[in-house]
Amino acid sequence: MSPGENGREPGTRFLEEIRQQPAALRRLLEHDDEIGRIAATMRERHARLVRFVGHGSSDNAASYGVYAFGLLPRWTAMRDSITLTVHYGTPLDMAGSTVIGLSQSGRTPDVLDYVRGAQEAGAFTVAVTNDPDSELSAVAEATIPLEPWARP
Repeated sequence: MSPGENGREPGTRFLEEIRQQPAALRRLLEHDDEIGRIAATMRERHARLVRFVGHGSSDNAASYGVYAFGLLPRWTAMRDSITLTVHYGTPLDMAGSTVIGLSQSGRTPDVLDYVRGAQEAGAFTVAVTNDPDSELSAVAEATIPLEPWARP
């Protein structure tokens, strides 16, 4: 195989990321108490319609989340349309919803706008981000920090 544009073999970065998954999952489990608190808040608020929003790989992760919420607690989950609410300004009643904003950087502008608007419309909002000090974390009511570079 010949090196790609960045001088690395094709697929090298992909394989590196796959190999990091076990450590990333262990770090995620370190936040089990926070995840439990989020689940309790969802139950208290009857926020069992889960709306995921994100772009790119975050949107792909939302697909997994839809299945996880459908199979485990058996709640309805969906990948929601940022365009409908943020760009077209369609008002939605978000009462009874949990919005999970997915952004690796925590700075994706329309994800931030969606989470802000969802909270104003009655949703319980959760940030899932690599940066727990990001704007998304500040906007959301709860954060699940992934922190992929925090430790080897």
